[in-house]
Amino acid sequence: MSAVPRSLFAWTVDTDPERTRALYRTMQQGAAARCGCVDCRNFSRARPEHFPPSFGALLESLAVEPHKEAAVSLVAPLEGRRSLYSGSYLFCGAILTGRPHRGFPFLTERVDVFEQIHPEAHVALRPGVHPDLPWAGVACVRLEFLVVLPWVLASERQHAIDLDRAVRDDPPS
Repeated sequence: MSAVPRSLFAWTVDTDPERTRALYRTMQQGAAARCGCVDCRNFSRARPEHFPPSFGALLESLAVEPHKEAAVSLVAPLEGRRSLYSGSYLFCGAILTGRPHRGFPFLTERVDVFEQIHPEAHVALRPGVHPDLPWAGVACVRLEFLVVLPWVLASERQHAIDLDRAVRDDPPS
């Protein structure tokens, strides 16, 4: 590996941009294109043009192709024709130091959190455990994300969730 150590938020990682580019060249499409549901079609149309600039720059710096996400899921439709998505991208490298991944549920006193890189984008780095081809057997890191994107499709989407009202209307147990 032609490792390039660098600091990314709460982590220090070795990255291998050349190998990352080579693996992305072998991929035809990302998870959203493979799925094809309306939420994934919206994600496909909205990214990367509507990614916050800092998130797009981060992906570019890691040699990640933004059209080839490893996973993506709609978390919730938001008001104003916006949607919160979660997902992940992979890049070749290894986490050297930083916040450990403890998984869910959090059973320790230390909290495992995402780093805010923009008001509408958060990221976390995790070991790339048992990824699919072409990443299988390759030392890689999973860049998990939470990002708010506009609803760009003409088709209707689910109704927005009003979390304040949901909490107020929830009967006490």
